[in-house]
Amino acid sequence: MSSFLIGQAASYSISTQIVSPGASKLDVGYLMMLEASICGLALLSVIILFKDKADSNIVLITDHNRRTVKEELIDLFKDWNFVILFSSSFISAGTGNYFAVIMEVVVTEHGFSSKEVSYIGVISICTGIASCILFSFIASSTQKFKLVCLCTTGGTVIGYIILYLSLTSGNFLYLALASMIYGFVLMPCYTVPLEYACEITFPIRENLTSGLINCFGQVFALIPVAIAYMFNNEPHKSMAIGFFLQIFAFFLMLGTKEDLKRRDEEYYKKIVDPGTLGIN
Repeated sequence: MSSFLIGQAASYSISTQIVSPGASKLDVGYLMMLEASICGLALLSVIILFKDKADSNIVLITDHNRRTVKEELIDLFKDWNFVILFSSSFISAGTGNYFAVIMEVVVTEHGFSSKEVSYIGVISICTGIASCILFSFIASSTQKFKLVCLCTTGGTVIGYIILYLSLTSGNFLYLALASMIYGFVLMPCYTVPLEYACEITFPIRENLTSGLINCFGQVFALIPVAIAYMFNNEPHKSMAIGFFLQIFAFFLMLGTKEDLKRRDEEYYKKIVDPGTLGIN
């Protein structure tokens, strides 16, 4: 996930340096070639680095984990607790992706340049990378996944308001500080809910829950983008769409139940496994 966020930061900074207002189709072509090269290098690094790497999360085969993906999906969507968390997570992440799409329209409307837009994007994501590490550590060490998710999801609402006020000020310094705050609370909304989902859905495979949330977070962004387009991307209305979606995601997160099945299973194994007690 950190690599994903670093890639986002790089795309913000590189794209505006190559393609600016009035750029030719050739400039756009150069940008596409560069993006394709970066994607190719990312794929190559995964192949090389993880080719012979064993999965430390592999567990002994049981009747349960012999189930098909379809069977596990059915179980997932029968679990109302997961459905609520899943909905909150992909709406929050999707809204973050939506804002990344409309950001230049909204920011330039208030007198900021395209290069300044790229700078605030980089600032926001770089701050977010640090906060992802911090909040993931807090959630894992305290096992307070719901509380951390509520702080970050609720924080995006506050961050959104601060960001909007900074836009109306027309001051780049205020906007940069606001983007730091917004990135700090937004980026963990991409990562911590994945850990939370794995905890409450155990022993269902982790890549299934994480993949669903990531995938729907990307796809969901199309909905507010389409709504904003219906309003001709009017900046105030575009911001309002994201604001109300973040509020909705926060209230959904309030409805989740912190039933940490993986933690309980690990605790149970420590009690019943003689090896953990030093008994031969």
